[in-house]
Amino acid sequence: MIEYSLYLESGQKKKKTMVHVLDLLGLVVCGSTTDEALTAVPASICKYLTFLHNQGGESLEASSPFSTRTATHVMEGGWLGEGDPTPGFSPDFSHSTPLS
Repeated sequence: MIEYSLYLESGQKKKKTMVHVLDLLGLVVCGSTTDEALTAVPASICKYLTFLHNQGGESLEASSPFSTRTATHVMEGGWLGEGDPTPGFSPDFSHSTPLS
């Protein structure tokens, strides 16, 4: 079973939350609260995988079982929950391919 790590950024009092699924390039789920955003994640992953499968670029079926886990939840910063570029997440700072 595939496990997707979730990287959250929330504004004050866990309002306006963005969930980044870095394993699925470009997948960001937004919610008015952290709970709302996390609740929307599984359906968003299924839609994303369905899209990739229909484009012929992914062998995973949207119905394949998967799990999620919160890897990081950033709650300090100026624009959190609005797409703040400053906090970064640990995978943002590692190379996706070996350097030559």
